[in-house]
Amino acid sequence: MTNKDLLEGLERQFQQIQEHLYIQLHEGEDLSLNLAGEKSKFLRFNHSKIRQSTDVLDVRVYMTLQKQWKKNGVTFNLEGSTEVDLAKSSELLKELQMSVEGLPKDPAIVPILDHGQSRDVHFGELPDADSVHQDILSVTVHSDFSGVLAMGVVVEGSANSKGQNHFYATENFSLDYSLFNDEKAAKGNYAGTQWSNVEWQNSFNETKKSLQILDLPQQSIERGEYRAYLAPAAVKELLETISGGGVSEGAYQHGQCPLSLLHEGQTWSKKFSLRENFNLGFTQAFNELGEVSPTQVNIVEQGVYQNFLTSSRTAKEFGLLSNQAGEGEYLRSTELDSGELKKEDVLKSLGTGIYLSNLHYLNWSDTNEGRITGMTRYACFWVEDGEIKGPIKDLRFDEHLSRIFGEQLEQLTDFRESFLETTTYDRRHLMGCLVPGAMVSSFKFTL
Repeated sequence: MTNKDLLEGLERQFQQIQEHLYIQLHEGEDLSLNLAGEKSKFLRFNHSKIRQSTDVLDVRVYMTLQKQWKKNGVTFNLEGSTEVDLAKSSELLKELQMSVEGLPKDPAIVPILDHGQSRDVHFGELPDADSVHQDILSVTVHSDFSGVLAMGVVVEGSANSKGQNHFYATENFSLDYSLFNDEKAAKGNYAGTQWSNVEWQNSFNETKKSLQILDLPQQSIERGEYRAYLAPAAVKELLETISGGGVSEGAYQHGQCPLSLLHEGQTWSKKFSLRENFNLGFTQAFNELGEVSPTQVNIVEQGVYQNFLTSSRTAKEFGLLSNQAGEGEYLRSTELDSGELKKEDVLKSLGTGIYLSNLHYLNWSDTNEGRITGMTRYACFWVEDGEIKGPIKDLRFDEHLSRIFGEQLEQLTDFRESFLETTTYDRRHLMGCLVPGAMVSSFKFTL
């Protein structure tokens, strides 16, 4: 079965379930249905050999029943048989109808409304599932290569008894990998919607260069403040941490927002402009309620606060306007503007300092002050006079975001890298970001 046939079948079956359940609703009841599905190929590599090959076809429906100020929900997997799935959905709906009566009222409940209809399907150019391992192993044959390839089609849908119906599907891949040399490792990532052996080779070569540099003598760096370059992967880690509550209006209203000072008038560098941009094509623009977010939501523009992500629930709770953010109020399609620093000038511009390829174990050391901590990881190097001298031992940093992206931000690179969400826990998730590298005049290491 082709992916096109699969999508047409899922869309048809989703519609059948809707029609089947809506006629069973009682007066005063509303029903919303969210669809999440994937047909994926997973390949796990270790020591440049395939250790596991798995095909997954998983489709589930999230059903939420609302009656006045009460709601309850349940999730079930589709079996692929129309008769079986319709019978299962009817049984679960009856259970919801009985259980919702005994639940307490939710004063901040968001009513089920018709948020329109849409159909958005993107077919990529993925490698042949039966031969992609040859494309990978032919490049890595003489290396200690480990990683996971996840590729295929991912589907999202949102419908309700008021008439709403959204259907979104995309084909993509992500190859999250590492190269090892004894106890040293360099991390790489190749992801997108169109597989290119040339681009894959370039990604591998860049990571291999980093690994070779790790053979240089290890540099002993004392704790303190150093000039630093953050590669796009390191910037991505910072923005992902910010996204977890940092751009949430609900978190701000509850006094738990790391960027609260920015909201209250603090300014960052004019070079820093952050937004949610669904034009990037990483994910669908509708949320779990089926509300369609604006194509772009500016979070910070030239260092000045513009908006936090505000869900309808937060808007109702605090008397605000919603920008149709998801219930979690986190970034799903992140874009950070580029600058003017060219790739070939990075080391020269850094001069003497630390080249940060990756960061890891990030967390907040002071939430209200926007202070973040974490560790260097993989290929991070000491640079003198524009020349890499060798790898550094892992260091812990502790910095204020207002310094990293404010007074200390000197330049952003004129190139950006795309990163797709590689998490496959429970299911493949549609998220991504497009970010440049960043040169900062000072970065504080505490251990």
